[in-house]
Amino acid sequence: MPGILLNLLAATTGGQVTRAEAFLLRFRTYAPGVRLVIVKERSALPFINEIPDFRVHNVDIGTSRFKALHRAIWENLNLPKLMVGEGLDTYLTFSHFLPRLLPKNVFSIVGVSNLEPFSKMAWEVESNAARLRLMLLRHTIITSSKRADQVIALSHACKNILVKCGVSKSKIKVIPNGVEICKDHEDQNIATSLPCKPPYILTVSHFYRYKNFEKIIEALGLLSFNLKGQMQYKLIMVGKPYDKHYYNEIVDLIAKLQLQDHIIIIPGLERKSLDTLYRNAAFFVFTSLIENSPNILLEAMSHSLPIVSSDVAPMPEFGGGSVSYFNALSASDLAEKLSDVMEDTERSTKMGILAKQRAMEYSWDNFTKSVIDICSIASQ
Repeated sequence: MPGILLNLLAATTGGQVTRAEAFLLRFRTYAPGVRLVIVKERSALPFINEIPDFRVHNVDIGTSRFKALHRAIWENLNLPKLMVGEGLDTYLTFSHFLPRLLPKNVFSIVGVSNLEPFSKMAWEVESNAARLRLMLLRHTIITSSKRADQVIALSHACKNILVKCGVSKSKIKVIPNGVEICKDHEDQNIATSLPCKPPYILTVSHFYRYKNFEKIIEALGLLSFNLKGQMQYKLIMVGKPYDKHYYNEIVDLIAKLQLQDHIIIIPGLERKSLDTLYRNAAFFVFTSLIENSPNILLEAMSHSLPIVSSDVAPMPEFGGGSVSYFNALSASDLAEKLSDVMEDTERSTKMGILAKQRAMEYSWDNFTKSVIDICSIASQ
């Protein structure tokens, strides 16, 4: 029986991991008789190795700065041979790369998850070396999408970008990410499990330049202090410092603005602890300059949080009228929008209710079923 090869070699951090886990945990519900062969990095997604009816190929790509190149070489040379050896007829990836030497009878499905190479604002904040990387990534995304039989766009903003770049509109299917809807309940021992007492402002994302964290730092410096020099809300920032230079710049900016006592940085958290932070936050701020289908924004919405987000696409596509939007390049506008939400309790409560209602429109079950529906075209 032919089957699907799912290329998860890029699923090592962040949203790629979240998407892969959600998809695989639901795969058998919507494709009970389909053979699935998975390619992943050996150290990534360890739970997959314990699923008995998935055939898993663990690959050692390495951790050097040439990791992406090593991965591309393996995908172009080894992956097509693997598909022939396994007798597979469908190639699926959520991370845009389509090998050039796939057998001619293979039906190819490419998901586009990274829109940073198409963002002028994200491009402008990066170094020359990073811009070269983005230029190469843009080329790969466009050429892979043009050659693929079907393309999965995580947002309508993504689809519009691909069409402008010459990808056929007829083969692009918009399938947004899902989100696990938070169930409201009281946490035990809140005082000991939180890094500071509520109320606090929360922002979550790993440290990359396009996340635009300096705007929330600068905005916090513009918010008013009380007579004792204290701020009503502390800011908690959760994210791993993947771009160490940028992380250090943020730490230096905090020191420069003398906000060390008002900002707490946590370098990543396990899911349960992060959910506790979400549930007890007063407000959520999302400053990113570009996303595709913003997992973190959807997570904050699912926890009924009043949210202030950057106004760049596709954030309004997902947040709709439940979110307050600020000019992504203006710290003063962010400070003003955040102050407005803080001072209007009735409005912030309504925003939280609307945010959760809107988050419920985004389901990992819908995502999984829609992707498998595309895969089924190969057998028709």
